[in-house]
Amino acid sequence: MTVTRRCAGGKWRLLVHDRLARKSPAGILYDTSRSIASSRKLAGEDGPHKVTTVLENTEFDELVVGRGAIHVEQMGEGAWWLNVGGLVVNVQIDRDGRPRSVMAELEPVEGVTYRLELS
Repeated sequence: MTVTRRCAGGKWRLLVHDRLARKSPAGILYDTSRSIASSRKLAGEDGPHKVTTVLENTEFDELVVGRGAIHVEQMGEGAWWLNVGGLVVNVQIDRDGRPRSVMAELEPVEGVTYRLELS
C-alpha cells in the first residue's frame, strides 16, 4: 500500500461566526458558527448553530485579517510568512505541518507600541 503525503498547507481549517446586531440577554455576541476546512475530520459536524463547508483537495495559501493587522502566507513548499502588526515570523515546516525552524524580526509600523515578555 502506498501512502500519499499531502503538502504542508494541505490540512487547514477556518472558523468564523455570524455577528448578532446586539448582544443577546445571555451576553452572546455571535449566532451561527461556520467551519470551513480541507476535510470533514477537521471541519467537524453540522449542528444547531454550526454550518460546515468542506473544500477537499485544496491547499491553504493566504489569510489577511483587517488592513494587514494579521497576514499569513505560504511562501513556498514548507515555508510560511506571518506578519502581525510588524512582527514578522518565518516558519519552516515539514510535510506533516510540524515546525522545523522559526525566525522572528521586527519591522516596526508607525504608531504601534511593541513589548516583549519572556516566560
